[in-house]
Amino acid sequence: MPEKDVQKQLDSVREDLSQLHGDVSSLAASLRSLGLDKISQAGESAKETAEQQLEKLRSAINKAKNQGAGQLDNLQTEVSERPLTSVATAFAIGFIISKLLDRS
Repeated sequence: MPEKDVQKQLDSVREDLSQLHGDVSSLAASLRSLGLDKISQAGESAKETAEQQLEKLRSAINKAKNQGAGQLDNLQTEVSERPLTSVATAFAIGFIISKLLDRS
């Protein structure tokens, strides 16, 4: 009779271990799935942030292009209105730079 009790207890322990193994496997799968979801969400968030920053960068580049084009137009207008002054200024700046470089 004691052998039967021991056998019943062993069978009970085996069942419990089997159920515990299934529970641990299920928990691991759930954690894996949750981790993948969090990684996916983080990736989407990073992508959205990168897209926003890229749009800001494009806007800044366009603004700089427009300002540069405006300055170039102003310079061309100034040169065409005062060509002699522009040539004299360019000569003076070149002369000063050449004298500064000769000292080095």
